[in-house]
Amino acid sequence: MLVLALGIVAVGNLLLAVTAPLGSYVIFAGGMLVAGVGAGILNPETAKAMQAQIPAERAGMASGLNATTRFTGLLVGVAVLGAVMAHFHPVFGHVPEARAAEGFAAVAAVAAGVVVLCLGATAALMTRQQCT
Repeated sequence: MLVLALGIVAVGNLLLAVTAPLGSYVIFAGGMLVAGVGAGILNPETAKAMQAQIPAERAGMASGLNATTRFTGLLVGVAVLGAVMAHFHPVFGHVPEARAAEGFAAVAAVAAGVVVLCLGATAALMTRQQCT
């Protein structure tokens, strides 16, 4: 389920990257929907996978580690993707709309790349775990 969910999120982000420059919110919303469905599947599966690896008496610690890791990832993601967007938005305020669309497309493409890397790592770790 983790690999499937990451795949759906990657497809959603790629759709966002492709549709952002088109300027149609309806088409763009489709990419948002796909990415959101993948994230909705991914979040509980991630927690379940972490909890399954920890003895029951340490469930609270695993939950705290899961939350800390998740929020640290969010913080780093916002910083990195914000830097990508800033490359296209050097001065916030009066920026042409087309330039903003280019920036968001770049952000979505970078996010898709990160998700694909995570998908590969997850698939490799899950396969290795099943073999041992």
